[in-house]
Amino acid sequence: MLNADEKTADKVKKELAKGGDFAVLAKKYSTDAVTKEKGGDLGPVTKSGFFGSLGRQPALAESAFAAPNNVVKGPIKTALGYHLIEVTGRTD
Repeated sequence: MLNADEKTADKVKKELAKGGDFAVLAKKYSTDAVTKEKGGDLGPVTKSGFFGSLGRQPALAESAFAAPNNVVKGPIKTALGYHLIEVTGRTD
């Protein structure tokens, strides 16, 4: 989920920690027009760091591959803003 500023990302992360639903909060707070309506779903991520709607984002890919499943990570700062990510599954 992409947020324009760190304050919003921190607010959303706190809501998630209280049991908030990632998809619902992404639809409400995300600034990524492509993934917002899909509940922040970025789709498959490769180690090269390519994200369909965000382009090449190595910092996000590194965080995604280091993160355990079903744990919200971030905020992660990129040139686009502040991201919160949750890995929901892995494939070979």
